[in-house]
Amino acid sequence: MRLIKNHWPILAALICLYLLMAVITFMAMKHCDGHIIYLMDDPYIHMTIAKNLVEHGVWGVTAGQFASSSSSLLWTGLLAGIYYIFGSNDITPFVLNIIISSLLLLLLYRFASKYIRSNILKFLILLMIIWAGPLPTLIFLGLEHILHILIALAFLYISAKYLASTSQQSANNSYSNRQQWWVLILGIILSTARYEGLFMVFVVWIYLVIRKQFKFAFAFGIAVLLIPGLFGLYSLSRGWYILPNSVLLKFDTLDYSSLRGIANYIFRDIIKFYWVKPMVVLVIVGLSLYIINGLKKGKLSNILNISLVIFLFTAWLHFRLADIGWYYRYEAYLVIIGIYIVSVALVDMLNGITWNSIITKPKSVLLAISVMAVIMLFPLFWRGSVSSAILAATSGNIYEQQYQMGHFLREYYQNQPVAVNDIGATSYYGEIQTIDVWGLADMDITRAIRGGYYTPEFIDVTAKAKGAKIAIIYDNIKDMYLAGGVPENWIKIGCWGIANNNVCYSDSVYFYAIDRQETDSLRSHFIEYSKKLPDRITWILEPLPPTKY
Repeated sequence: MRLIKNHWPILAALICLYLLMAVITFMAMKHCDGHIIYLMDDPYIHMTIAKNLVEHGVWGVTAGQFASSSSSLLWTGLLAGIYYIFGSNDITPFVLNIIISSLLLLLLYRFASKYIRSNILKFLILLMIIWAGPLPTLIFLGLEHILHILIALAFLYISAKYLASTSQQSANNSYSNRQQWWVLILGIILSTARYEGLFMVFVVWIYLVIRKQFKFAFAFGIAVLLIPGLFGLYSLSRGWYILPNSVLLKFDTLDYSSLRGIANYIFRDIIKFYWVKPMVVLVIVGLSLYIINGLKKGKLSNILNISLVIFLFTAWLHFRLADIGWYYRYEAYLVIIGIYIVSVALVDMLNGITWNSIITKPKSVLLAISVMAVIMLFPLFWRGSVSSAILAATSGNIYEQQYQMGHFLREYYQNQPVAVNDIGATSYYGEIQTIDVWGLADMDITRAIRGGYYTPEFIDVTAKAKGAKIAIIYDNIKDMYLAGGVPENWIKIGCWGIANNNVCYSDSVYFYAIDRQETDSLRSHFIEYSKKLPDRITWILEPLPPTKY
């Protein structure tokens, strides 16, 4: 009972998370005919690579073919380890994310407790993190983002603690050495959790150089690049790039040499600001707190303010070099860590200010404080509200499109070459020889995209050379990389359409016969499977062209 009384905030927060997950899971499964389906196609890519690693000893989405398509070496490796012990299954990422979310909340509670006495305030911060993270959405994504947040948070805290102790020239050198090892170990793990983890690692490395800890900075830099570097060298030896295709294809390719390029650059940043309002608000508040603390003697070298610096520069690097949005996931680590560090820094700054001293302020001051609080909290509340409101329907989108595509391919084209643009569920469930027309898992196509010669003629020749008889792709694929669209000599058989699309690239996915001899078989398979689809999925059978063969 004493344990519950003393630590009720974390217990209450965990109960809130589990109850929220129970409700959302029930609603999502109703949309998916009793299945747990993830919110994107991407988790199935990791699951496919993990399954192939265990069953075939190959890191790739096709058995027997290497493909550098994972942006998280740690997550894919962790899934492979679990699959090796328990066998391949759909539920592993879901359960794993619930466990990691619980550990994340426990770690946040422990760190916050070092600065905040009020149990109510600690509970509210944890609740805000659950809602605005948003943790339920990140769990249902089935990806590595919560693991990334957990490791990044631990790395931030221990790095700031170490840097604070060295700035104060602590006499306890043995303790500093232990901290060095933790900084090193967590930095290595963080660099494998997501490639964006290198942003925070780089900021800490710069801190070490500024502090003239050159030996440790050198060892730290070598260590954190070792695993990604070795994997990159192995990837090069297999004819791929040093970075995964999923990372390279998202690099900034805007032209800065012309006024139009600069205008596009500014426009893109405005769009970014719009989509990551919570992160922008947290950065502004965090920067303000750092400036205010800068006026206080000795405050800039404490743990909180070093943490603020690491957070602020990491956010800047991410904003400049990486993606944001795409179902709340890319900037999630900055939002959650930002809520934690801004909250504890704000409480630390207000330490000693009493409630009576606040309510005796002039009404204009109280109004200004209230407006600022609403401005800060509303984007966070809105982020959680919108993501939770559409979660179940979004899971239904993947079930109605990618899940059905995967099972269609498993039934009629298992182990055969197929051209697709969503490679996760089609590879995981269909067990096909994947030809990825978006390049994540196909090196020839990635080179064509990056080289500027990705045309309908190129994809037609490539697909036929790889033995593909059919393709299941979006009709508006030209909006991505393919100038001119789908090859004209491919025969359109039909399409599946979904309503209320929240996440899929297009409402409709089309079936094409690449090999004209496959037209009748694909048409027959399309009709047979489409009759078994859930009623809410519409399907249209296209008329055959005047000349069939």
